[in-house]
Amino acid sequence: PQDYAAGKVEIAVLGNESPMLGNSPWLRPRDFVVLARRLWLKLNRSYGLAGDITDNLKDMQFAFDEYPACESCGSTDVREVLVAADGNRVVECEHCGLWFTSPRVSEDVWKGWLLQDSERNREFTENRLKYGDPLARNIPLSFSFWWRITRWRNQRHARELLRMHGGRVRHIHDVGCGVGFFLKACQEMGLSVSGNDLNGYAVKRMRELFGFDVLIGELPDFLEQKDGSCEFDIVHMNDFIEHTYHPLRDLKCAHQMLSPGGLVYIRTFFVDSRKFEQLGDKWDMLMWNHVYHFSEKSLTRLIEQAGFGVKEIRRHEDTGIIEVFGIKP
Repeated sequence: PQDYAAGKVEIAVLGNESPMLGNSPWLRPRDFVVLARRLWLKLNRSYGLAGDITDNLKDMQFAFDEYPACESCGSTDVREVLVAADGNRVVECEHCGLWFTSPRVSEDVWKGWLLQDSERNREFTENRLKYGDPLARNIPLSFSFWWRITRWRNQRHARELLRMHGGRVRHIHDVGCGVGFFLKACQEMGLSVSGNDLNGYAVKRMRELFGFDVLIGELPDFLEQKDGSCEFDIVHMNDFIEHTYHPLRDLKCAHQMLSPGGLVYIRTFFVDSRKFEQLGDKWDMLMWNHVYHFSEKSLTRLIEQAGFGVKEIRRHEDTGIIEVFGIKP
């Protein structure tokens, strides 16, 4: 693996036609084909057809030999609730009801894979920067003007976070910040931004393209870098909490980072949704790289365990997505 911390990774600059530079055309002929594909896919999903799991299967190259205790209560008493389409085994804690993957890839192996300068990590990152999506299977669904849509959605989302916070917001931290789309939108709104991510190659790309204050590592690493003294207004966890091996620990870190009255935002899928009822173990959200599978009850309990009060919950039944806004007292 190349040395990211020392800044020794060579970075290729995006081409002049990159959508993120804002100089791509609004509409190209291929966009009409993309629209037709999207409509066909939406029609298929409305009839309950499962998603493509090709990419999930491609990355199942590790030993599944770690049997974790429940993150919420520490119990090791579990029962199997389902086996997903890729063979991922999901269990339920018999004491508190939290669902999680067991066995799973060991934490050290998984971190090492994310940090390395692998062809797969480069592919995911470059696909995101060029097409707005890491998965090759979704490239045919990418409009040529995807960046304009993404920017508009992220800024609309950021304005909603500011409204939910209700006070003066100066600094937003994004946990698992991907390639920085949300941070870029917030920065353009005049906010101070920072983030952290385990994908070392993606972090180098963010630093090169946007100059962000982004750390390669987990939330405790970020706190340690700041000597535990930081006062943020919003901590953002979009599509993150299902991936981390320590969701309660990371929520407690977020609590420590926030000023009184600060807002934590969590977005993930939830298993007591209509989408799960429709697809069951065929749902592609239940794949192996999602190690926690929350219900509304188990997620809000974890957020409250970390010291937050739950301000608002938004359930999106058709997509199986839940949003929770928590406030630090």
